[in-house]
Amino acid sequence: MARVHTLIVALLLGATGHAGAAGPRLKDVLARVESYLTSYEAQLATLVAEEHYEQWIVDGPTGSESSRRALTSDFGFLRLPGRSEWLGLRDTFIVDGRQVPERQGRLDRLLAEGPAGQPDLARRIVDENARYNLGIVARTINVPMLALDLLGPRNLWRVSARKRGEEDIDGRKAWTIAFEEHERPTLVRTPRGQSRPAHGSFAVDPADGAILRTEIAFDRGGDDSPETRIVVRYRRDDAVDMLVPVEMQELYRTAETSSTDELHALATYTNFRQFRSSARIIPSPR
Repeated sequence: MARVHTLIVALLLGATGHAGAAGPRLKDVLARVESYLTSYEAQLATLVAEEHYEQWIVDGPTGSESSRRALTSDFGFLRLPGRSEWLGLRDTFIVDGRQVPERQGRLDRLLAEGPAGQPDLARRIVDENARYNLGIVARTINVPMLALDLLGPRNLWRVSARKRGEEDIDGRKAWTIAFEEHERPTLVRTPRGQSRPAHGSFAVDPADGAILRTEIAFDRGGDDSPETRIVVRYRRDDAVDMLVPVEMQELYRTAETSSTDELHALATYTNFRQFRSSARIIPSPR
């Protein structure tokens, strides 16, 4: 049986800071990214979407798929009062084609507990998100906003950045900017507290700082933490009149003594709409 590896997000309270790097106007583009995310995150935190989430395991020795899971959930882009990090809130209602019993309003009730229930609310949401994940990698970082935490105004000072190139994305001329997290402790850590420095890239419109794609990766850790790669793509959604994450691809590669197993995942997001209030999710029309 494959060993279960774990990744957790350290719940850090970051501070605003500086972002600077040599290059033709790179510092100006990074300043626009900070400004853009300050406004964008406030808008994103009012939305809920429907998430279709496929996960499958590829067996190392055979290269064949050994198991698969499909989840359909209402997904809230959530921030809690007094917390700096994003929390993705999944209210799963279909697992492998079957309706989840007594699902209706489960997380709605949890959020409605208010301030008295908030000390452990983040952990309870994380546990709820992870309950249907496939094995080999127990994780809490499988949310599309993870890279935004690192690139936003609270934590951009933690990374060094350089312009890697330019590309066209959905008709927009974008800069591809590579980044590497240099501060310790890092934003993501193992359960033992070891730092997992992030690196990757993001595609940004240099004119306004709009994020069009993020790629965040973690090398294999010394305590058997898996090699990890998460790519998120953004497109404009007419219903909410803003760029939204529409796809998240994940790859986790574990190293055992005789083989390497891989966990793959693909999440797509549709049917974006507004919260009814700061503590309620609008169920998907079904």
